[in-house]
Amino acid sequence: AVVDAGALAREVGGARVHRDQLCRLVEDMERPNVTLQVLPSDAGEHMALGTPFNLFSFGDGCGAVAIDHLAGTFCMEDQATVARYNFAFQHLRATALSARDSLCWVRRMAGAVN
Repeated sequence: AVVDAGALAREVGGARVHRDQLCRLVEDMERPNVTLQVLPSDAGEHMALGTPFNLFSFGDGCGAVAIDHLAGTFCMEDQATVARYNFAFQHLRATALSARDSLCWVRRMAGAVN
């Protein structure tokens, strides 16, 4: 996953809840089957700005993309569209901090929450 730094820095539910959430995220990020990258604020404008999406790959080689919006989630299976979103995701991964640097970033954030 690639998560915007602003979303992780935003305190919702109070400082204790925020710290607990970040600590849990650190635990999850330390798992060998989890890769989470933080997209830093200084990354500026990017291809998916304002368009949260989930990309799915299936065993048959096909995929789907789910786009979140205020009225719900819109799913598309058109492979040309899925390919465009895959390109956007690869761009986000290349722009974001590495998995290791992201883990350090989240640890620092958790330690900085009062």
